[in-house]
Amino acid sequence: MNPFEKMLPPVIMSADEQLSKGISELEKSKTCVVVVRGSDYYGILDDRSIEKMRSDPMTTKISAVAETAPLIPNGASLLDICKLFFAGPYKSLPVQDGGKVIGVITRTQVIESLLSMGLLDGKVSEFMNAPAVTIVETATLAQARAKMREMNVRRLIVCNEKGGISGLVSTYDMKKAVPKQKAPFVHDKYSTDNPPVASAMSEEVLIIKPESSLSEAAKKMVEGGVASLVVMDGQKPVGLLSARDLFESIMFKEKAPVYISGLDNEGRQFAEEITSECEKEVERLGKSFDLEYLALHFKRYGRKHSIHARLKTNQFGIISASNHGFDMQGALHGVLAELRTILMDQKIDPMHEKRRKPFRGL
Repeated sequence: MNPFEKMLPPVIMSADEQLSKGISELEKSKTCVVVVRGSDYYGILDDRSIEKMRSDPMTTKISAVAETAPLIPNGASLLDICKLFFAGPYKSLPVQDGGKVIGVITRTQVIESLLSMGLLDGKVSEFMNAPAVTIVETATLAQARAKMREMNVRRLIVCNEKGGISGLVSTYDMKKAVPKQKAPFVHDKYSTDNPPVASAMSEEVLIIKPESSLSEAAKKMVEGGVASLVVMDGQKPVGLLSARDLFESIMFKEKAPVYISGLDNEGRQFAEEITSECEKEVERLGKSFDLEYLALHFKRYGRKHSIHARLKTNQFGIISASNHGFDMQGALHGVLAELRTILMDQKIDPMHEKRRKPFRGL
């Protein structure tokens, strides 16, 4: 299946239109709203845009929250499309031909294409994010937000007091957590910090075993209409597998040494320098270890930069490290240094990594 064969018609709106109208169109389309300024592409409005909303959508323009998302060139290869979806948590991306947006391709359509072409190899355990990041259902939304920031994730597995799975909660779920008498997304003095996580979580949770194949996991995602699966070993959650992990598994086949995702507009100016520095680090480490690739995901919280790294090795599987700070270069140096330390510890004591239990970001 070619993803362009099922391309959806675009919903196009002006960057100067009222945000409330954009939200209404977004809820109807279930994909994204393509935002333009005049005849020029400006970005997209999607779930992640709504997470950034800080003011009343009735008095805010779409341009205030629109995401600068990449465009898919018409006829692009499936590998290149996977790279674009890997670059950020996008549900859908616009397709451009001759300087004009002609359609939208969804994340699900890309996964369906990977399945139909038999391109998903490997087991869930090889690409899942582990260990599982959980929170009890009685915790407040403020505590959930703090844990997401601490662990550099967008989703938490919600458990009951006995350790059983109750649901999943995402940053988007929490943004929608408003009193029932209020219209969705309306911003007022109501605080969403105090209600329990259970009030905002999604109770529909699909599970998968660590030994299951990636193709089996992809089928579950497509059939269930979800972007992530809880990985269960018996009755215990051991990780989370997301759609981005599927795309990462495809990019791994290209054997490119470094993958960068999550950079904002300011950060993209330094993408070439970041990639160059990481490639040099991979080359240095490659003299002592059998490395396959390095993937880094960047996030920004106000002035603070957060970087999560996943280094795929043939000896030790995936090694993960995180670092954050007000200086992006300093945070990058810190996360690369942490990876070096973990690798050297592994070389000396192969059991060291199990005791450290590093977190792999989502």
